Amino acid sequence: MERNIHVEESDYSESSIQTILDASGASTLISFLQAADTLYLDLHQAWLAACLQSKSCKRFIPSEWAGNVDDYPKLPKFYAESRDPFRRILQETVGIEWTLFNCGWLMDYLLPQHLTRMPAEPDTFPINLDAWRACIRGSGDEPQSWTWTKDVATAVGERLAAPSWVCSNFVHANE
Repeated sequence: MERNIHVEESDYSESSIQTILDASGASTLISFLQAADTLYLDLHQAWLAACLQSKSCKRFIPSEWAGNVDDYPKLPKFYAESRDPFRRILQETVGIEWTLFNCGWLMDYLLPQHLTRMPAEPDTFPINLDAWRACIRGSGDEPQSWTWTKDVATAVGERLAAPSWVCSNFVHANE
């Protein structure tokens, strides 16, 4: 299958991202950055500013692909210093549409390594297939969500095709 994929190199700075967005005519910036400290917040703020200054990019999907932000917006603990403050910045920002995707655990991690493109993450993912061990988080009574990456990709594609996004100030259940 032939794919029309254009690759650009970036130093992740605001100006670099804005240049790429404008040159490509991108309408949406999607982040997959996994960072557990202030690097997440610093880079996402720069990318939001790049979107706001861009001629074409007026939508942003920050990296929030796992977790339960409705009930536990500050868990895992590093979300309290990275994701939660950025969500608050988004809520106060005018001129950009944004959304969060929280798909739970990706089902692809349950496949043997030779059948998936997902890298093994034995210290992060709760199931270690090689060692036949599982880490039950919480009390063990909470429901778990497992989603195929292709279903997440389909959902993101559907969201990108929508003519507009409704961005609202969500209220955290535990605040």
